Amino acid sequence: NPKIAVHIKSVKNQKDKLIVGFKEFDDINQIEKYKGIDILADRDTLDALDENEYYINDLIGMEVYNQNDILVEKYLEDIISILEEYSDNIICWLAIPSIKSNKKENALKIINNYDVIFNDLSFIFDESHSDMCAYSNNFINDSANMFISIELTKNLRGALNWNI
Repeated sequence: NPKIAVHIKSVKNQKDKLIVGFKEFDDINQIEKYKGIDILADRDTLDALDENEYYINDLIGMEVYNQNDILVEKYLEDIISILEEYSDNIICWLAIPSIKSNKKENALKIINNYDVIFNDLSFIFDESHSDMCAYSNNFINDSANMFISIELTKNLRGALNWNI
């Protein structure tokens, strides 16, 4: 399908879908063939955001580092809430060393309030994995990243019913 330029006239939230009206189309039959496609926007056409506001696309793949538990809890809850509105499946994982068990407990309290596919990968910090997943303070090596990748792939396959 070729890209076409359109201008959004209206947006309505209907159950789990957004219904979008365009200035260029007067009749629903004209746009029926576009049903289910992605709508893309040039970044320079987007509205300016207030401080601490983000577009969903900017959150994807974002890593959050913060030592203030209150902020981590707030942002974790905000991010999961936002993703829940727009995603069928949310895969969430954490890897927190046992010396920071309070941070893990705080994160789990939030995660358990949502319908997410969750995986606790804190085992990479255990003594039994220290030779493979060498870390210094909060850092893990490529072997630990491979453990994480394998576990997330299993979750993704299960969420999408892939038999690979």
